[in-house]
Amino acid sequence: MTRHVDAMVAGGGRAGLAAGRAGLAAGHHLRRKGLDFAILARRTGAGRGMTP
Repeated sequence: MTRHVDAMVAGGGRAGLAAGRAGLAAGHHLRRKGLDFAILARRTGAGRGMTP
């Protein structure tokens, strides 16, 4: 399956995932601009590493 996106958020930080707070914030702003995007993360499962 091929999917065209306007932007891609990819991680590689200490936690090894893009969908941390910064990745989710980036997705929020991309969506507000009306852009289609994908967030790539190494780990599976929602919310891992999301401690306050």
